Amino acid sequence: MFKQLLLPFIIFGYLLLAGQLHADGISSAEQVYKEVNASIFMIFDVKNHNYKNPIEYGSAVAVTKDILATNCHVALQGDEHVIKINDKLVPTTLLYANEAQDMCLLRISKKILKPVTLRGANSVRIGEEVFTIGSPKGYERTISRGIISNKIKYNKTSILQTDAAISQCSSGGGLFDTKSHLIGITFLKNEGAGAEGIGFALPTELIVSIVDELKTKTKLAKAKV
Repeated sequence: MFKQLLLPFIIFGYLLLAGQLHADGISSAEQVYKEVNASIFMIFDVKNHNYKNPIEYGSAVAVTKDILATNCHVALQGDEHVIKINDKLVPTTLLYANEAQDMCLLRISKKILKPVTLRGANSVRIGEEVFTIGSPKGYERTISRGIISNKIKYNKTSILQTDAAISQCSSGGGLFDTKSHLIGITFLKNEGAGAEGIGFALPTELIVSIVDELKTKTKLAKAKV
């Protein structure tokens, strides 16, 4: 009888230690989604200024109050890209593009975004629990759980391999740790036969270096005025 009474507390303690629950009883996935979902956006492509019928195109993550990170294979395709804020379509402009690394930054005209907190991917451990949030096949802000499967070299960059779900239109979404820190931008899924659970994310170090470079250029430009 005594053991039966203790069983629920033992299970709760195990889940807490395993990282599945926070101290308030909320699961890691629920907590991460609660903290970052407002920073994840679906990118729409508008053709011929037809704002009534935008086409779902990919995902993006707010990294500053007016800058979003995404993939170049998303940002450099299509006609005009917009995101949806409070059910209103907001135009974006291309701020930076590195096609070789598939990292692009988009900017909106107002500083109204809720940026995520970045964590260097170099500190990420293989086997660490992670979550992807994006808009696979048009389903906005979908979360999936997985682990870091490996860290491999790709175009002179160390990228993160994960078994968390990455699908069409997930490109440009976020890869987060259990503390809601962004550790990567999802960009690729191995779609070969028998290749389930093999996806990849670009490291946040790329974003930090680009944003720092842009800030330096802005400061230099202001200094010359």
